[in-house]
Amino acid sequence: MGFQIAIDGPSASGKSSIAREVAKSFNFVHINSGLMYRAIAYKAIKEQVNLLCEEKLVELIEHTTLELTPDQRVIMDQNDVSEHLKTVSIEASTVSSFPLVRERLVHLQQEMAKSLDCVMDGRDIGTVVLPQADVKIFITADVEDRAHRRTNELKKMGIDADYENILDEMIQRDNQDINRPVGPLKQAEDALLIDTTGNTFEMSAKIVIDLIKERLGR
Repeated sequence: MGFQIAIDGPSASGKSSIAREVAKSFNFVHINSGLMYRAIAYKAIKEQVNLLCEEKLVELIEHTTLELTPDQRVIMDQNDVSEHLKTVSIEASTVSSFPLVRERLVHLQQEMAKSLDCVMDGRDIGTVVLPQADVKIFITADVEDRAHRRTNELKKMGIDADYENILDEMIQRDNQDINRPVGPLKQAEDALLIDTTGNTFEMSAKIVIDLIKERLGR
């Protein structure tokens, strides 16, 4: 088994960008678990599958191929769907609340991480997916700060974004993720807590990289 780093945190806390930077710094593989849930939600919407029907969602997964490329493109059924996933947030949270959906995708995530030096980010990586990870980090930030980040991120992509709407959606998303019965968003007991409120990306990434260097003895 390789060296595993688990990074968890709420939406727009910076965890995926930081995980990507950590992977680059240590030449590890980055696995963004949240993209898998977004991809399934996107496909369900596209194919008009009821997002509240666990059985239909599981059937959809069983007829879906998913691949994450090293540059974090999402290849679903041999098509690159990456550009469609940023706005599928609440829907991804809804899909991820079903035990059988999580079971299927958690198994896929664990298979991906086997025998790899990897950084995996999500909401239940340190608690459920990789409970034996060598380093666990929980990244957070004030919800207002996170909503501003997401708004700016979407605008840079040319997507019309309203801060108040995104803030409301983020509060709803946090509530769903924290209170879902299976794989809820929470800090693992042995995870290091890092609050990125007010930080630049570079500041936050350096804090995490320095912590991991300490663990690796570098």
